[in-house]
Amino acid sequence: MIRHAGRIEAARRAAIEPTRSIKMAATACKLVERDDPIVETIALIHQANGAVTRACARADETAARQEGRIVAQADRDTLEAAGHSYAAAIEALAACMPCTLAGVRAVLSVLAQVDPPDEAWLRDALGRLAACPALADPA
Repeated sequence: MIRHAGRIEAARRAAIEPTRSIKMAATACKLVERDDPIVETIALIHQANGAVTRACARADETAARQEGRIVAQADRDTLEAAGHSYAAAIEALAACMPCTLAGVRAVLSVLAQVDPPDEAWLRDALGRLAACPALADPA
């Protein structure tokens, strides 16, 4: 439960302070070949980050009072679902293997900015990245 709450909080922080690096990673993906699977994965992160941003705005109690509305349970549920989507997109990033050096750069850009769920997740993501065929020594 605490781990789950940490992911939601990480998603919320990412939404409150949108980082340039996710946008930079999305831009980097434009340079990556279309068949590199990392393009879709980073697009999912970008979409999930946007969903969390919108959900945070709706679930913000202070903003709701200033706007003369109340935060409904549906707003809170939407925020939680958006947090789950963001966490799933981050998990997909750890499992995805880029095929090109541009893809590796895009992953590193995103990894530098996301709040990893835990150290094991980050070790796994970096381990997979280190084993990436795009980084293999040329024969």
